[in-house]
Amino acid sequence: GGQSKGPIEAGADGRAVIKVQATICDLCTETSSKQPSCVYACPHDAAHRMSGEKLLNLVDLESRN
Repeated sequence: GGQSKGPIEAGADGRAVIKVQATICDLCTETSSKQPSCVYACPHDAAHRMSGEKLLNLVDLESRN
């Protein structure tokens, strides 16, 4: 559940590899961190959830620096 077969690519040994892609988001906020699991588990701290207004404010602040 929540995944579908994505594109088929050739692996390092030439065999076909099917990439698995997430297809749904259930906004699972019942973690101890009170964040969606994808945000909490992101190994590179790249996933963040915020409002559009907050995002635009952050972009504006960065563009001024």
